[in-house]
Amino acid sequence: MCAMRTMNRMGRWAPIVVVPTLLLAVAGCSGDDGDGEAGGQSETASESSTPSEAPTTGTISPKNLPQLPKIGQAQGAVADVEWDQSECGTTPGEQTVAGTVTNSTDDPTGYVIQINWTNATSDVLASNFATVRGAQPGEAEDWEVQADVPEGVTQCTIFAQRGSLPRP
Repeated sequence: MCAMRTMNRMGRWAPIVVVPTLLLAVAGCSGDDGDGEAGGQSETASESSTPSEAPTTGTISPKNLPQLPKIGQAQGAVADVEWDQSECGTTPGEQTVAGTVTNSTDDPTGYVIQINWTNATSDVLASNFATVRGAQPGEAEDWEVQADVPEGVTQCTIFAQRGSLPRP
């Protein structure tokens, strides 16, 4: 009898719980994001566009950005890098960024320092990197990165890792 009462109570509440849940699930899968576009795909620049074209919408990072070398036992190392971000040019054309990196470890190590030139929506429009091999503990080493910066760049960001670098 007790089991029957529980079943009747569950039977009465089931439509109240199940129907709204199903409606929410269906609405979440409809792909209607309110901008008139169906599906959930982001727009990308066409294959024929060049990195110097000003971005308008969607992801526009060029496909030909330099690939960083693989670093063994990679660790983040932005804290080891000194640079003046305000001197990182965003004007279209050849730009150079320089700084120093100080090995904060007890052993010689290598560094990869990458500068990304991005637009207002954080899409990387240009990028390049410098490598520093065999930085001695406590010693500062100079680095420099150059890139051809397209229109639309609004800022520079840095990425740095330390570890063992493969031979050039």
